[in-house]
Amino acid sequence: MIERYVCYRIDPHASDAVRRDVLAMQRTLQQRFPGLQTRLLRRVGARGETLMEIYTRPHDARGVDDTLLAGIESGAAGLVSERRIESFEPCAS
Repeated sequence: MIERYVCYRIDPHASDAVRRDVLAMQRTLQQRFPGLQTRLLRRVGARGETLMEIYTRPHDARGVDDTLLAGIESGAAGLVSERRIESFEPCAS
């Protein structure tokens, strides 16, 4: 099950609007993709402002697959200029 983490810096003067738009995009994705869980985090103590979006589907073996990733990218178009996406999967225990 793949989880996706999306990290980027934003202009502190635009932070309220960016956070509002990202949260709205995440709600839309949750409606389109049942079982999707999302979070939006803000880095503590950093100069400027860094946000991280987290996407997981814990009850779906596909996790956050390429189809969902395309939806994340499409929904974020125009929100911020440069986003770094990391993909993780659980370690076997």
